[in-house]
Amino acid sequence: MLHKIDDSPLRDALLKLVEIQRTLVEKLCDLPKDATVTLDWLKRDVWPAPVDADWVEKFWKNDKGRRKTWIEEIAKA
Repeated sequence: MLHKIDDSPLRDALLKLVEIQRTLVEKLCDLPKDATVTLDWLKRDVWPAPVDADWVEKFWKNDKGRRKTWIEEIAKA
């Protein structure tokens, strides 16, 4: 963990968010160079159920589609 999170009502939510982000980074790093990522890849390989599929889609389309573009660029590296 990077920073100690004091007891608060948001502690568990913050820790879950960190875990979600770590999972994405690990899966992106495991991809071969010039890999293609899709929304289906996120739903199937990164965040399968019980992660809400609608949440994954909103995540993918967030920031006017720029998040999708950023993830695709990382996957190609």
